[in-house]
Amino acid sequence: MEIRQLTLKDFDKYREISYRSYPSIRDFSPQGYQDYDQSVQALMEGQNEELFFGAIEDGKVVGIMRHILFQMNIFGKMEEVGGFGYLGVDPFYKRRGIAGQLLAYFEKTALERGNHTAILLPFRPDFYHKFGYGFLGKMNQYQVQTSYLPQKPDQVTVREIKAQEALTFRKNATGVLHGMTQVLAIEEEDFQDNLKNIYIGAFLDKKLIAYGKYHWKSLNEENYTQNAIVLSDLLSIHPLGIQGVLSHLRAQSDQARYVDFFSHQKNLEQILNNPTDQSHHYFANGYIQTNIQAIGLMAKILDPCAFYQAHYQDQGAIEIRTEDKVYRTGTNPKYSFYLPQACLAPLLFKEISFRQFLDLGLAQAGPDDLKALEEIFPGGYTIYNNADF
Repeated sequence: MEIRQLTLKDFDKYREISYRSYPSIRDFSPQGYQDYDQSVQALMEGQNEELFFGAIEDGKVVGIMRHILFQMNIFGKMEEVGGFGYLGVDPFYKRRGIAGQLLAYFEKTALERGNHTAILLPFRPDFYHKFGYGFLGKMNQYQVQTSYLPQKPDQVTVREIKAQEALTFRKNATGVLHGMTQVLAIEEEDFQDNLKNIYIGAFLDKKLIAYGKYHWKSLNEENYTQNAIVLSDLLSIHPLGIQGVLSHLRAQSDQARYVDFFSHQKNLEQILNNPTDQSHHYFANGYIQTNIQAIGLMAKILDPCAFYQAHYQDQGAIEIRTEDKVYRTGTNPKYSFYLPQACLAPLLFKEISFRQFLDLGLAQAGPDDLKALEEIFPGGYTIYNNADF
């Protein structure tokens, strides 16, 4: 089997596999085909942000994937990471290891480009986990009664903004928030002014510090007065930003029973008068259901030594042992530990501390190294990543 970059000559087979692999999100109408063709053919022709690859057997495309060239903020430093997406295999060629070969080829080409990190959104987390991809960052969904949302901080002003203002803010925030990726051209298409979506901006000293995008959802087809607000996008670069955006939605209590919103920010229940959701689900021992947590981004550190040398320059050399490899970030490593390959990404991105991995029974280290390793890997960072690819 051969793996090669695809061109427009391969588009018909690419589209066929794409539609068969993701039927629930494809529009099978004539207009749907036309919109898909126009969008994907432009990307395939340019191949600037996304590279198209296919597995070829007997001269036929039997598997597809895209290598997406992301610029990601890692501890305030922008660097290219490889994004793996749109994986699909012809239904008559499944169970032959084609998906795994495409993933391996992607990792090879990413390393050749100097990418230390690979990221993806998993269709099957267990499939990617066995190849060393771990969970990086979580998103929380809240369904909060409008009256329980925070009031507006006195120093913050809130007003409607244009989609272009929100897009500019989103682009600028990439350089501020750890784990964010630059907006792809195809993502920019979602920023549009229309009657459905309303953009909110929170300002501090006339500077935009947060934005949200929301629309209405009917809760009862037979009663138009029963509605909820869906805040589909929420991004803040200041501690008061989220409170500012949510305060506007609090003022909509005459129309909305509750607000459905999503955020990577941790511990948002602390700014809500009552963070319980609309399920009214009672757990054991007096616990009532609040936000629902979701995994999304998975990541693999393709070159742990290069990653450590780039982002831990003030630390001594270490030895990392995984299931089948040993990585030494320099000569005469000062400290050594064991951790599964899939756990390296959340550790090295400082999302999860070394102590937490010890408590989970996943990390191993000698007693003389523990204190130093806990200081090198303190955890506690939030991963802000809402790329959809």
